[in-house]
Amino acid sequence: MSETEKDILKRIDSKLGALIALEMVEDKPNTNREKIKLLSDLGLSYNEIASILNVKPGYVSKEKALLKKKNG
Repeated sequence: MSETEKDILKRIDSKLGALIALEMVEDKPNTNREKIKLLSDLGLSYNEIASILNVKPGYVSKEKALLKKKNG
């Protein structure tokens, strides 16, 4: 198996783990901001979160900044 294939499998595994986590939490996140926080806490990148939520990475960045400001 090549490095590229291994990288692809790692990304798939990461995204699948995040999707499973989203389904397993008792209090399901309702807003994109809540979903972004959860996915970010799971270690996903801006691009991965944007891909899962079907939004632009800039939107994810803005929401994370607002979360940081709110909690900071």
